[in-house]
Amino acid sequence: MPAFRIKLYGLSDADKTSLKSMLKLVSDLLTHQWVIVGVKSDAELSIYSFDSEEGIAAWQQRDNTLTALLTNKGNITEPIDIVLKKPLRTSNFSEVLNIVEDKITSKNQALVAKEKRPTEQVKEVKNSAKKSPSLFASLSSNLSKYLSKQEKVAPKPELILKIVEESPIPADSILEIAALKKWIEQQNNQDNHIFVSTLLSNLVPLNRTPVPSQKRLELLELYHNAINNIIFTHVATENQQFNRTLDLALEELAIGYKIVVNFIFNDESKPYSNGIFIFAVNRAVRQLILHILHAYTIYAVEPKHAFHELHQLYMYADQYKFSHKQITLKKLKTSGNIFHFYNQFMLCAIADPYSLAKREVIKLFNLMDKLADKVEITSLTKKQIAATSDFLMTGHFCIDPASDKLPIALTKTPTEIRSLAQTRLLNTQTILHIIGDIIQHNSLDGQNIHEIDVQLLKKILPQLNTTYEREFHRLPAAKNRYITVAIGIASIHAHICELPSEDTVIWTVLNQGEGGLLTSSSEDRDDKPLRIGDFIGIFEPDMPIKLAEIKWLQMTRDDITAIGLEYHLGEPTAVTCTADNEDSSYPALLIPEHDRIHQPTLIAEKGLFSASRGLTIINKDKPMTITADTLIENAFNYEQFSFTISK
Repeated sequence: MPAFRIKLYGLSDADKTSLKSMLKLVSDLLTHQWVIVGVKSDAELSIYSFDSEEGIAAWQQRDNTLTALLTNKGNITEPIDIVLKKPLRTSNFSEVLNIVEDKITSKNQALVAKEKRPTEQVKEVKNSAKKSPSLFASLSSNLSKYLSKQEKVAPKPELILKIVEESPIPADSILEIAALKKWIEQQNNQDNHIFVSTLLSNLVPLNRTPVPSQKRLELLELYHNAINNIIFTHVATENQQFNRTLDLALEELAIGYKIVVNFIFNDESKPYSNGIFIFAVNRAVRQLILHILHAYTIYAVEPKHAFHELHQLYMYADQYKFSHKQITLKKLKTSGNIFHFYNQFMLCAIADPYSLAKREVIKLFNLMDKLADKVEITSLTKKQIAATSDFLMTGHFCIDPASDKLPIALTKTPTEIRSLAQTRLLNTQTILHIIGDIIQHNSLDGQNIHEIDVQLLKKILPQLNTTYEREFHRLPAAKNRYITVAIGIASIHAHICELPSEDTVIWTVLNQGEGGLLTSSSEDRDDKPLRIGDFIGIFEPDMPIKLAEIKWLQMTRDDITAIGLEYHLGEPTAVTCTADNEDSSYPALLIPEHDRIHQPTLIAEKGLFSASRGLTIINKDKPMTITADTLIENAFNYEQFSFTISK
């Protein structure tokens, strides 16, 4: 069999020499021979370096071969198949090539099968039948023995679902479908909080009342349609009390569908052949997903047991071959299949939604709807189980169905978890290539993709391809270290000037690094909830003032809020600005020049900057007239710009 070929693009002479030497050293560890060829030759694997213009130019003109990137960096935003982290070692380099061999072999086999003519396939089937008379004879001779014995039923996979107990007290709930439909329509003219609260007061007793499965599903569908739409139309609400009510309603909806799943699963020997069961599993999966998704939009920790239940339901549907089914029953119809819903959500979950703005979470979920069917979920091969964590096969995640966790990168999954028969590999590589094309052409399937969506895809790509790395390493903070956090330009300005400010909170530092820190607080902020991108000031005794931006946000079940902060360079001075021909004054922060911006700048709330606008800065009663020059940063709640001193 001919050797597989490798092409090198943009590598330094030292890296080329190193790879050639490495190839010789690992030859005995390879399951197939590999050779390095010139860039004009055909090849099975292309290795790039983005440290040179040659490598970047070659990447932009790449073909359909498998690709690898030789680098010492993380946070890759290109659709690379494999990341080779320097320095290379013989063990992980040989593993890479052996796994690549598997991908090439399976790809070639798929192409052969696709190109094979139907007549040839029929001929093979006929020939196979002629050559295997013993198989038919064996089946015939054993059939009577099989029928004479009691059939051994394989144990059913477990479905451990969190539901509620039935109440012996008659429910105060509307149990007639027509009456419930009319009642919900009557409530629909109320504001969302009252509307959901009213529905919840009727849904809770329904879940604790014995009702036939078909009828329960028909009742639940009315709640399902009324409540779920609110997630997508009112995700930006700042009313924390309403968010909690909606969370309870979503949880109760999921419980309702799980009641049907649980009843049929325990009552029938083959529940997977029951259409009502399949419908209920489909809806339970969908509802669990929407419950977690809502948690993401309000930065709450994922509901307990939700991931475990999702994994169980998907695995059961996959095992009994109904994960791709859409089912229609009398008065009931699903709008998608379990495989699609599961993948759509998992793509969103592994993109770290706690680092996204609320609207970005829903936007990402909708974008993944277009890509979910391209995900591959398979068992792990022996090579994938044995692979070390020193190299990175991009976009490969492990699903542990026994856990209550989202999928984690293959290279971060312990070998003992990978080796379990139930563990599954979630492969996003096809999606990474599609996203790469979207970013390059701003379109998908001939339809234009909005620039905001393209920027969102760029933002989450390092999470999806498993190359995300923190820019700065963080260390645990000293015990009992506290900081005062001022939120927003006005609050920072007031705190610097030692003026009273309501928007300051004491926080506990959990860990810290050169570029930021993680801190937490138990103070109730229902009146002014935090958001990703909030601009803050950090005040600590005997330390210079630091500015930062919230990059990660999560609230635990114990009502503790944790925020990940990224420092914003420059120690601020509080100043006041007035615009020419205006009486109003604006608080602002004067930032001296530093390593990244080699001139003084101003940070102010949105709306102050306009190119060439004349401003007067007052610093300790000393006025200074300036002209606004260039907008350097334009965030959702502040702007930073350079200026020229007029006098």
